[in-house]
Amino acid sequence: TREANTLGKADAPVTLVEYSDFQCPYCLRHYTDTQAKLIAEYVNTGKVKIVFKNFPIPELHPQAMQAAVAAECAADQGKFWAYHDVLFARFGAQSVDYSAAGLSGYATGMSLDKEKFENCLRDDKIVARINADRQEGSRLGVRGTPTFFVNGQALVGAQPYTVFKQVLDSALAGKN
Repeated sequence: TREANTLGKADAPVTLVEYSDFQCPYCLRHYTDTQAKLIAEYVNTGKVKIVFKNFPIPELHPQAMQAAVAAECAADQGKFWAYHDVLFARFGAQSVDYSAAGLSGYATGMSLDKEKFENCLRDDKIVARINADRQEGSRLGVRGTPTFFVNGQALVGAQPYTVFKQVLDSALAGKN
């Protein structure tokens, strides 16, 4: 569900929306180099909430849609971020099994309801939810991943933490 893909306080003064693809090397770079610092400094302190939106690019990343569907199925059981972390960690280690059995195995490993998860993997409503994210991103000008919006201001690519810090601090100071 949408709420499951949000990290941080609902009333945080700054919203960071991330359009991402689970098979994108630049999204992986953001995950490994920047995300934990953003969570520690901004999300855990109540200043920023992160909203994850799926933007798989199947033309470049053939398994990205299956991964997004699986992450959304985990979201439906309240475990989006844990599943997100497993997908990116395994992608970084080049050990992701994108088959239904492999994706289901990750879900079972985090105590998700296996039958519910496997039924969800075949649910067209999940694909429609992901396509709605993609269409929304396209309308906002997303052309590649990762693309971020800080209170509506675009920040494109796997920028270093220092760039995020500057943009977030500026937003928190009311300068955007």
